[in-house]
Amino acid sequence: MKRGFTEFLKKKALRFLILQYYRKQPKDQITEEIREVVEYLKRRPVNIFPYNFKDKYKVGDIDVKLDSKLNLYYVMMDGKRLYYKNGLNKLKTRKYFKALITEQDPLSPHLYLTDTFNVEENQIVVDIGAADGNFGLSIIEKVSKLYLFEPQKSWHKALQATFKPWEDKVEIVSKMVSNENSENSVSLDQYFSEKTKPDFIKIDVEGFEKKVIMGSRKIFEDKRKIKLAICTYHKQDDFDNLSLFFKNEGFSTSSSRGFMIFRKAIKKPYLRRGILRVWK
Repeated sequence: MKRGFTEFLKKKALRFLILQYYRKQPKDQITEEIREVVEYLKRRPVNIFPYNFKDKYKVGDIDVKLDSKLNLYYVMMDGKRLYYKNGLNKLKTRKYFKALITEQDPLSPHLYLTDTFNVEENQIVVDIGAADGNFGLSIIEKVSKLYLFEPQKSWHKALQATFKPWEDKVEIVSKMVSNENSENSVSLDQYFSEKTKPDFIKIDVEGFEKKVIMGSRKIFEDKRKIKLAICTYHKQDDFDNLSLFFKNEGFSTSSSRGFMIFRKAIKKPYLRRGILRVWK
């Protein structure tokens, strides 16, 4: 009870700070996207997704099944089985999948792909920070090759089960992707030094996105056409810094719709872009 009350007070204090900050900003600097978040916070508590779209997803609506042979829970996603790792009970699996489908809602700031920014047929795709593999599963039928980088080995049994129908074109790599090469980490430049370079890279690595990019410079130079979907909400300045880097390298960039309120190391101006989309 005490922990829950403390969390409530922290959220309330943050809500006050955000509203106070934007109340003091010149009106001509308050864009329609910012105004939408401010209006939400006037009525509701702080949430990582400060939008009403999240309300349509309910934990109780998610159907979780047990594969008794593998002793793993799974959910159906677009007619395909998405397995979850050992240690997640049925309720935790529901919560995990609810968070997943919420963040990939068409109105979400965390949305990787759109109708105009997508994976194309027969492309080579790299998913860095694969976790349950939901991103890879969403595009598996159109790709020619899928590389899943996931250093947490607790996910590997579930990933193998999910992608078994396509195991001939899926490679699961248990290393962390970085700008260094060691027993536990590898750069994309090193990993693809003797392989065909990827056409699409998705990066979600809890704030270490810059290291992944710094270890991929040769790929950007060698591959004329390439797309990247990069999570930028883990750090306040990642969107601006990484946008500038790619623009200087001759890439085009855009952001996902809206903002996220990610509370780790949060500071002014509080709102963060969720996804940086990059292409050449």
